Amino acid sequence: MTIRLPQKISAFLQTRWVTLLNLGLVTLLCWQLAHWTWLLLAPAPAKPTASAPTTPDPAHLLDTIRAAHLFGTASHAGSPGAAQATTSLNLKLSGVFASNGKLPAVAIINVENQGDLPFVNGDSILPNVTLEQVRPDHVVLNRGGISEKLPLEQKGAPLALQKKTAQLNVRKEGKGRFGVSRDELNQALSDPTQLANAGRVTAMPGQGVRVEEVNPGSLMSRLGLQGGDIIHQINNKPVNKTADLLREYQTSNHISVKGARNGQSFEYNYIVR
Repeated sequence: MTIRLPQKISAFLQTRWVTLLNLGLVTLLCWQLAHWTWLLLAPAPAKPTASAPTTPDPAHLLDTIRAAHLFGTASHAGSPGAAQATTSLNLKLSGVFASNGKLPAVAIINVENQGDLPFVNGDSILPNVTLEQVRPDHVVLNRGGISEKLPLEQKGAPLALQKKTAQLNVRKEGKGRFGVSRDELNQALSDPTQLANAGRVTAMPGQGVRVEEVNPGSLMSRLGLQGGDIIHQINNKPVNKTADLLREYQTSNHISVKGARNGQSFEYNYIVR
């Protein structure tokens, strides 16, 4: 069946169809522009509000650091600021000498009433007892892993290490043989400054000690020792520190020193009268 439009409508469509088509296209374009404009300019959806960061508990953080040992495990042998009990050992601290930059700080200690001897940090004083620290009015001893304090007998400021000529005449009586006055030797060995200035040695495990520095006129210099000498034994006993050398001069009248100088062995014998 054929549908016939009214004559006026048919005539209008025949003459205006292009205009109607353009109007439809413009309407469609406007709708598309409005849609894309909304997508581009519409505000973003609100994000959930983040909760405020919680403040860490300092005590908890400290416990965590301690548990992790980030700075190492603390030593129980006593620290410089820790309180130490006074030692019960038969020792007397006769003097302390501050370091002068070349020589380390020195403590003059009388060991079991056998005479004063010089010690530096790390030296063994008695079996299982070492010098840990030299302080202005005391020293700290390490006794079997426990720190103990040995106070200075006479309070006073630490003395400065200085050069001092030993009043000791050593007479050469033959090849490698020397004569020494007991009175002069005792006087030198009882002078804390002489002991502190005796010289510096470093241990050479299995060999003895190496004489690092001998000041002109010092006790070691008077006894014929030189820088660079290696001392293996004294009276057939091993040597580990300066005190080992001087102890024999305090107690013996015949001292035999065996060592090496410039690769050549030597033996010095001292007769104390």
